[in-house]
Amino acid sequence: MKILFSDTISSDRNTTKTNGDRFKYSTRSPANADSRPAESFGNIKVPLPGMAKAVTKPPTCEKCNDDGYIFFEKNGYSYSKKCDCSLKKQQKAIWRHSGFENLEAKHELTRISENFVKNFDSIRESKRNWVVFSGRTGCGKTTQAGLIARELAFRSNPVVSRIVSFFDVLREFGGLWRSFDQDRVSRDIDEMFDVDLIVIDDFLKGTKPGRGNDYDVVCYLVDRLYRMKMPAIFTTESRMKNIFEFDAATAGRIVELEE
Repeated sequence: MKILFSDTISSDRNTTKTNGDRFKYSTRSPANADSRPAESFGNIKVPLPGMAKAVTKPPTCEKCNDDGYIFFEKNGYSYSKKCDCSLKKQQKAIWRHSGFENLEAKHELTRISENFVKNFDSIRESKRNWVVFSGRTGCGKTTQAGLIARELAFRSNPVVSRIVSFFDVLREFGGLWRSFDQDRVSRDIDEMFDVDLIVIDDFLKGTKPGRGNDYDVVCYLVDRLYRMKMPAIFTTESRMKNIFEFDAATAGRIVELEE
């Protein structure tokens, strides 16, 4: 896929413990409730009509009563199937934890983004499964990445995506790198990449060519993604020649895996 350079883009029931393991239940009505006494059955007092009653929240799904499964019988056998609401809850949870949940709905996918969504299952298994959105600030790079993540999250077999800020990656892993705790860096990066699709936002922003901690972290990050063969989206203000100036090997891996 070509790199994109774009400019547009009750009751109040109290429970008190008595001797032994038995419990004594009593019902106390609020001041504005009916003051008639409760009817007693042994140690349990039952409120009469007019006294405060417990409020039960109705289920949000009438099909499964929020169980997530629908139970039915057929030919004398009992069966169950997953309710549609279960998938919807899963989709919403995936989207809520993607980092894109505040994305505005008014934007539309570009042709490149549509192709990535449509062919994601084959792209994720291919050797060329990276996309780079490049352009000036405000042209819609991150928005397109978010639209892709949303489309993939709300399909029948949801895809788990996550956006991470390149600045946050440098801040978090740069300190560990300086402390020579590279095993910790490796574990934390693997945890960060424990998704189906990773979005690296503002890639290379604030970095300069030359050796140093930032350089080492960037090279390690890209190499790790490369070896994991993981689908990734990069958004960056840098053009490819700038990425080559930063590090030819890193740029070469991006070009090699770019869809």
